[in-house]
Amino acid sequence: MIEKNYSISGDVFLTIAHISDLHNKDGRQAIESMRNRKPDIIVITGDLVLRRRPKDDMLIVQSEKNVLPFLSECAQIAPTYMSLGNHEVMLNQDDLELISQTGVELLDNRFVKTDKYVIGGLTSAYVSRYRSEIEEMEAGEEPGKRSHVFSALRRRRVDEELKAGEEPGKKSHVFSALRRRRVDEELEAREEPVEGLSGSSDQNRRNEDSGEKAVVVSKNLRTERYPILKPFLRPEMEKTDYAWLDTFAQVPRYRILLSHHPEYWCLEEPMLSNRDIDLVLSGHAHGGQFRLFGQGFFAPGQGWFPKYTSGIHHGKRGRMIISKGMANTVMVAPRLFNPTEVVYIEVVRGDLY
Repeated sequence: MIEKNYSISGDVFLTIAHISDLHNKDGRQAIESMRNRKPDIIVITGDLVLRRRPKDDMLIVQSEKNVLPFLSECAQIAPTYMSLGNHEVMLNQDDLELISQTGVELLDNRFVKTDKYVIGGLTSAYVSRYRSEIEEMEAGEEPGKRSHVFSALRRRRVDEELKAGEEPGKKSHVFSALRRRRVDEELEAREEPVEGLSGSSDQNRRNEDSGEKAVVVSKNLRTERYPILKPFLRPEMEKTDYAWLDTFAQVPRYRILLSHHPEYWCLEEPMLSNRDIDLVLSGHAHGGQFRLFGQGFFAPGQGWFPKYTSGIHHGKRGRMIISKGMANTVMVAPRLFNPTEVVYIEVVRGDLY
């Protein structure tokens, strides 16, 4: 791993540490680097996870052992902001809640303001598409709707269980503790008494007596919690949700946008190079996998000999800086002459460009 340094002009003094594409790698070397450099803020531009469904009943961010500890360490060093990349596509609300609990500010198509800067996170279109297709499988306000993890088959099972006066999810065995709490809230909101939901089994009575809540899991938990949908079967993407960028670009502060995909700069919408954004930070390309004479050979979304794999790129109103990332997920094309990196950006007042 190397430390890559950039100095750019702006109307603030700010030191930024930029991490991208950790992919559940051991990040202790990057943590030590940031402890020594003491940046003002840390930004993580997506692909923190590997996009693998857990082999047990754990959440993705729990099963990938380096993810939550890395985020917690970052949050202890400096204010930390994170956006979502394509590998975060299957993270559900429980995963996102655990990320937020580390102290990291999760920017999921939104922005936050400080006295010196405003910073936003543009969520990958893969995530937007996955969510929209989950929503297409939902119908009406029913138990589990807000957790966005119902398959059509599972909805039918829950309807059958409710009609039979049984506890929803008991047959399909797919409820986590957090989701069961949501189901309780949604059932209460119906104001309709449903016979058989009091948990009358011996096991439930034992759990109630001990103050614990029963959680039933089975082999189907992974599939039901993290369904594999069309984003994995059809590589073409919907456009990401970027309508909020118009408001973001009008905030009278130094504007920083975390956007995992560098192709959003000027190859496809939202064409960030044409927008009034001071600094866009990206990753995704892994530096082009292997590099010769400063040229990467391949990047997803750009193809062979891509233009946007690293370095600084200038637009009409601002600039984009791309990290080569912290890991490699393409085993058939390992990184070559392309070291992993932590990027440090010094924003200084003056004519420096």
